[in-house]
Amino acid sequence: MKSGYGCLLAGLVVMIFICGNVIADERMETFTFEDIHSINIETVSGSIRICPGDKTKLVVELINDLEEPDMLDPELESDYGKLFIEENFIGRNVRGETSWTVYLPKNSSLRTVECSNASGQISLEEFETNFIETESASGKTSVNSVKAKELDLSTASGAIIIEDCEANVIEAESASGRISANSIHAEEIDLSTASGRISVEDCEADFIKTNSASGKILFDSVDAKELELFNASGKIIVEDGKIDELGRMSSASGDVELYLPNLPSRRLEASSASADVILNVPQFGENFSMTLMKRADRGKIKCPFEYTEKETIRLHKHDRYLSDRYLVQRGKGGPEIKLSTASGTIRIETDTKGK
Repeated sequence: MKSGYGCLLAGLVVMIFICGNVIADERMETFTFEDIHSINIETVSGSIRICPGDKTKLVVELINDLEEPDMLDPELESDYGKLFIEENFIGRNVRGETSWTVYLPKNSSLRTVECSNASGQISLEEFETNFIETESASGKTSVNSVKAKELDLSTASGAIIIEDCEANVIEAESASGRISANSIHAEEIDLSTASGRISVEDCEADFIKTNSASGKILFDSVDAKELELFNASGKIIVEDGKIDELGRMSSASGDVELYLPNLPSRRLEASSASADVILNVPQFGENFSMTLMKRADRGKIKCPFEYTEKETIRLHKHDRYLSDRYLVQRGKGGPEIKLSTASGTIRIETDTKGK
């Protein structure tokens, strides 16, 4: 028993010693600045956070959790209202993490915020400014409860998350990371990825455009005057999407599924080369024109309306195959609808009577 008790006591001593070293190695420094209207932060692996504080001055908090803290030589400079923060390292093979937090003063008024890093996270929370620009290689970028005239966010492989924000223009670009936008009010939204998924929910804008090579594009509860969604091989799904005037959706090999409360007032186009196109609108109204196209030797069309015209044509002079074109004309005027596929299925779903 004494031997076991002695081993346990020795183990506790070792744990206390290790924990004591960890706490000692983590360094915290604070810096205070006045009359700052612009912020520029450049880090390597350090995380960046900008949020409201409870002081009358701007406070920068640095947590240095490197294995060798002295390898960090931070540079902070204030020049005519512009705050510059840059991580400088002495030597190579730096191990550990750093964290930068900027606490904004009460009632702060910012002009610009610029943040860039390699692998650290960027988090912007609950403030107002004119312009925000972020660049990251692999770190996640999150923007929450921010008001700005322009948001310009980019990353290589990290995720971009935008929530509860207002802006005139929002641009977000990622190579392989996902982009998520939720509860956004803007005049223009432009989101693009190479292989990452794009998801948009509860957003309102005059113009929304997304572009992806192979990632899914998912929209839910969106209100836009104009909506343009383009994809190469991924699926496009719009649930409860209100499009006031114009909608364009196109995918090369992915399905295009549109579940809309009503038709746009001007035009709706949806196409997929080798996959399905589904349009679900409860009421089409009395006035609209619809053109449905598929390859003559492939594809299917399931439409509840009686066709006004049918023809088989060669769309372009050098096309090797023929296309079937079906026209539905109801009333006079109204929106123009154009749905097309090569080898997939076009399906119209509606409560409107077919005849």
